[in-house]
Amino acid sequence: MVDPNILWIVSGCLFLGICGGLLGCFAYLRKQSLLGDVLSHAAFPGVCLAFLVTGTKSVGAFLVGSLACGALAMLAMSALTRWTRIKADSAMAITVSASFAMGIVLLTQIQQTGNPNQAGLDRFLFGQASALVARDVTMMMVLTGVVLFVLSLCYVPLKAMTFDPQWAKTRGYRIALLEIVLIGLFVLTIVAGIQAVGVLMMAALFITPAVMARYWTSRFGWMLFVGAAFGGVGGAIGSWLSAAAPQLPTGPLVVIVLTGCFVLTFFGAPKQGVLALSWVRLRQRRQRRGHTPQ
Repeated sequence: MVDPNILWIVSGCLFLGICGGLLGCFAYLRKQSLLGDVLSHAAFPGVCLAFLVTGTKSVGAFLVGSLACGALAMLAMSALTRWTRIKADSAMAITVSASFAMGIVLLTQIQQTGNPNQAGLDRFLFGQASALVARDVTMMMVLTGVVLFVLSLCYVPLKAMTFDPQWAKTRGYRIALLEIVLIGLFVLTIVAGIQAVGVLMMAALFITPAVMARYWTSRFGWMLFVGAAFGGVGGAIGSWLSAAAPQLPTGPLVVIVLTGCFVLTFFGAPKQGVLALSWVRLRQRRQRRGHTPQ
């Protein structure tokens, strides 16, 4: 008999994975795969700052702190790329390193305050599904509904911005506002899932499902569906393994599951997998040999 609490937790992480897979497709196609990494690492000091200010583990305070630090991280990246010769990938790396270092410093400071409410904050590094309570899981489910609603409402302009921002501008779409909406959805997902998956592994929940989905289809709508499916499977299986063995952190287990799915996809995808492409090349060589003049 499966523990109902485990089913409850697995359901929450399933929804979290669906959100990660959906949003990751937009970041991947826009060549911003590390956006989730930047925002998740920026959310970590935001969570710590919110705790230092309020003294309690308030989801609302965590969200405000994460949004503030996420905005600062994006501004820092923009300043580095616009006013210096630093390229975008280097700016992302600098921002990620600085954010994580600041988070560690703040977490150490919190641990020295002696505040009894600090228990469990260290789980934000690697995640621990077994530590989730009903409120956390409910928030993940509500988040999924919010993400699905916003993406369906803004599907056409977001799709236009993803593939051709200049054309989207000529159509009257406000690119800056769409950017804010997309980043806001990323931050919401990170705040909801950071305790379950952890700040260090949250980026994998955005990137890996999207990469796998691209192997399976070249159509944007189907890519969103496949990415959500892979993200949900990774989140559900990883959280189930972690909840069944509470001594194992959730984040690394989710990443291991997603990596295993990626390896299978890399070799076995029907059109772009290694085996399928090898078979096509082999058949083409045979056809060329068959038409070679004697």
